[in-house]
Amino acid sequence: MITLNASVDQEDSISQVLNILAMRHQIQPREGLSLVNNWLQSNPDESAASLRRFLQANKIFILNRRIVDLRQIPQQQLEQITRMLRSSQGVEVKDRWYRARRYPRCFVGSEAVACLQLAYGISVEEAIRYGELLVENGFVSHVMGQHLFENKFLYYRFQQDAV
Repeated sequence: MITLNASVDQEDSISQVLNILAMRHQIQPREGLSLVNNWLQSNPDESAASLRRFLQANKIFILNRRIVDLRQIPQQQLEQITRMLRSSQGVEVKDRWYRARRYPRCFVGSEAVACLQLAYGISVEEAIRYGELLVENGFVSHVMGQHLFENKFLYYRFQQDAV
């Protein structure tokens, strides 16, 4: 728990984190302080300054009123995201054409970003980061293996659909 003896730097960092939470996620200061305290207790080697840096770099964000640390996201959550993207509420997987070449069973990156935003109420940057994690962990890949996940009209394929 943050005490009155917290350093000025720590208090300033906490204030900055609370501002980020309020501006990006419409989280009130009391709820934000609770989130910050819980995160600091769960990450004793970290500080409010590091939380601020992680939030700014989209390595940590808020999902369903909880702090999600993308540096430690469990495989199970990535599998859940993949299932959602493959569901009827997810992206359209179909054969696509580009420059007279057929790319079977793929989807468009920008459509996945929009789907993630809608399903989880997250920002574009957060949706892109989730897509990057799906690529980094082998759930999704660019059809030619030439791109990380991007919010562009690029074709990606789920690992289950690999040809």
